[in-house]
Amino acid sequence: MNAMTLEEKSNIVSKLLVAMDIIPQNQQDQLSGIIIGYSMASELMVKGAGDNA
Repeated sequence: MNAMTLEEKSNIVSKLLVAMDIIPQNQQDQLSGIIIGYSMASELMVKGAGDNA
């Protein structure tokens, strides 16, 4: 079983939010970028905290 990339996961989340009329269609790509950026920043913070402990 292949693991999904962060980009694939964020695309699924943004498509679901569009389908449920939570966000407009024209903001789908923007939301995907926000999800990817937040996830990467969170991962770096967790890794950084682990290195300093």
